Amino acid sequence: THTLHYLYTAVTPGVTDFPEFIAVGLMDGEQFMFYSSDIRTLIIKDWIKKSNSESYWRSETEEMRDNQYTFTHTFTTAMKEFNHSE
Repeated sequence: THTLHYLYTAVTPGVTDFPEFIAVGLMDGEQFMFYSSDIRTLIIKDWIKKSNSESYWRSETEEMRDNQYTFTHTFTTAMKEFNHSE
């Protein structure tokens, strides 16, 4: 049996010195990937990189970019809904 967790951190736009979006993937508690809005690409650990094709990891990168957009859009919408500014 294995466990797979994805941890997402998103902050409201305008927070300095911290990416607006970060994602970390954990397999059995060990980190295997990292993504941030600053670099907009996946950093994949060597031990798992070989288990999937390059096209798989490209699609995972696109999924993280989509997640980044969704989180950012959700924050922006919530801020407008509750009359908060950046």
